[in-house]
Amino acid sequence: TPFGVLYGDAGVEYFTGTDWGRTDNTIAYRTPAVGGLSLTAEYSFKTDQVSNTTGVENKASADRYAALGLNYKAGAFNGVLLADYTMWKNSGDTANTDNGYSILLGGNYNFGFMTLYAQANYFDNQANVRKGLANLTLGDLKHTATLANEGYEGWGVSVGAKVPAFGGNFLAQVGYRDAEAVKGDEEYKRFGVGLAYPYPFSKRTNVYGAATYAQEKDDLKDQTPSATSVMVGLVHRF
Repeated sequence: TPFGVLYGDAGVEYFTGTDWGRTDNTIAYRTPAVGGLSLTAEYSFKTDQVSNTTGVENKASADRYAALGLNYKAGAFNGVLLADYTMWKNSGDTANTDNGYSILLGGNYNFGFMTLYAQANYFDNQANVRKGLANLTLGDLKHTATLANEGYEGWGVSVGAKVPAFGGNFLAQVGYRDAEAVKGDEEYKRFGVGLAYPYPFSKRTNVYGAATYAQEKDDLKDQTPSATSVMVGLVHRF
């Protein structure tokens, strides 16, 4: 994705089933690239050591997380296959939630005049679906999934492009996600689109402007909240 996890509600994270957060107590390893192929693996003995005071590391009383990724680079092509697995703790909001997993396949290809990006993902029993839509309650699937002690399953896709122009890059992305409760009737359909233009003054400083729009269709309540954002900023790397 040209957006990465930036630029708010239209970033790729809002069209997947994972919360894309940092994890504590993690061991990670990445192999050297062989023939353009590399492998990354990680495991967290307890994903939240600070705010989650309950649970014992590497025991069922704590949330644990494992992930495996394959990255392949060949010329103008860069592809990735990711799989992660979350072992929810056996108490609190996730006491009755089965272990969750997600699979993501994506990549990009540089045509010279443009780099094209695409990804597709599937997820099941994910309880921490990422907030969005300017933190509107309805946009946060977590509030219904975890209160009902159940997870969400679904899929998402996004397509984006980066086009060099005027010394910077125009970035564009559109995405869609469909998520439904594993044991309930809740179903949410999310759509989002974003445009951005970062311009580098130097290797260390750049300015950017962006505009995004996203909406979430709540089929159970027949409501469709939406959010629009416009942002400008400056980044300097020390």
